[in-house]
Amino acid sequence: MAIWAVIFATQGIFTIFQVTPVLRARPQVQDGVKYYYGLASFLQVLYTLTYNTEMMAASVPIALGVVASLRSLVKSQNEAQADDSWAEYWLLRFPFHLHLGWMYYVFLLTLQNAFVFFNFSKIVQLISAGISIVVMVILSLYHLYWANKPLGIVPPVLLYATVGIVVEYFMPTSNHIRATFHHRTVLIFMWTSLAVAALLLVLNIMVACRNCCSRRKSNENEEGSDYVNADKIEVV
Repeated sequence: MAIWAVIFATQGIFTIFQVTPVLRARPQVQDGVKYYYGLASFLQVLYTLTYNTEMMAASVPIALGVVASLRSLVKSQNEAQADDSWAEYWLLRFPFHLHLGWMYYVFLLTLQNAFVFFNFSKIVQLISAGISIVVMVILSLYHLYWANKPLGIVPPVLLYATVGIVVEYFMPTSNHIRATFHHRTVLIFMWTSLAVAALLLVLNIMVACRNCCSRRKSNENEEGSDYVNADKIEVV
């Protein structure tokens, strides 16, 4: 999907800017990224090779390794000192947040495709698909509300992935789903995926409204602080 182009483009920009004198000494680079980015990139290459050559038994654990590497990188950056500027976020952290959100979906998709590749029973494939949808919702809730430092980009990425699932049901690129499962089963999963997409959309809108209100309140507090400081100035 086109999101891979965005991921690799933003990481390419990170690779260039992180060696500049302005950014290379920042804690987000020195103490945050560490060796995790190199490990994630190496595993990403291995994943691409194994998945494209249908080495499914290897691609599943490698995809999980990419997720683990990115989670470690994000956790390390969260613990490192940050100035929380827009430039630092978009250049040094956003590429990995985006990659992590997408790899959640890629891992679940790879696992599902492995079950199909190895001819697991229909019931196993159905249960796996259902669990994958639930996991995507849980991950969205976790990164929005339960994580110590929320990652606001993860839920929109999973929303994008869920919309892709719905589109695949409406306009399938292969006949496997319709040939394997009963029409009623396909409809149930189609409407379930659509409901999950709607839920994720509502969650994203709620968080966006909350963030806007928080920023507005913060700006009002800063303005109030300026007024108070102005009142304290003594006229000589």
